[in-house]
Amino acid sequence: KGKNVIYVTLEMIGQKVLKRIGANILGISMDDYETKSRDADFMAKKIKAFQNQSLLDPGELRVIEFPTSSATVDDIDSYLKNLEETTGTKFDIVIVDYINILRDIRNPNTEQTYIKIKNISEDLRAFAQKNDVVVISATQTNRGGFDSTEVTMANIAESAGLAHTADNIMAIIQDSEMNLDKQYWLKLLKVRDGAGKHTKCLLNIDYNYMILSETDTLVEDN
Repeated sequence: KGKNVIYVTLEMIGQKVLKRIGANILGISMDDYETKSRDADFMAKKIKAFQNQSLLDPGELRVIEFPTSSATVDDIDSYLKNLEETTGTKFDIVIVDYINILRDIRNPNTEQTYIKIKNISEDLRAFAQKNDVVVISATQTNRGGFDSTEVTMANIAESAGLAHTADNIMAIIQDSEMNLDKQYWLKLLKVRDGAGKHTKCLLNIDYNYMILSETDTLVEDN
């Protein structure tokens, strides 16, 4: 879409992130990716084909890996500033994978998860506002959301402070049966500016190519 994206991973190693994204955009199966990615000519042709398939020039993608629970929002901020200064590229989107395993710079030794996640959420929101970027992250559900056919705001784990701070919240809903069918629901739990709250859409998943596709099944779920 022509957007410049930074993917901050605190859980999965950077190579695995790139493998999944590469499978998606280059049309290489996950089973074959490691072998085919070693063929420089093959990959160059795949990347060229991807660049030519759209009227828009593809944006940049940078993946940065931090050890779990070691990085703060300030670390991400410093990385963004240094990257923009050295490359001259203005980045549009920062993906943080994921919010609960960032470190709280305000209270680094706190054991109160409500305070920790609330502080990190507010710091990430301030970072987004200051740098004019979209921040996308993920969180876990509590035990009540595991293998459930329904997820609500009450199922957000560890801190209601996150729910209060985020502009938009979507739930991924997938029980064991839907997992076998390679499907999940994407439900809009919160929208600060707009309509569609409680609406959910059924998506199909191709795990071998890491592709999500929307279906025509749209439900107003009250």
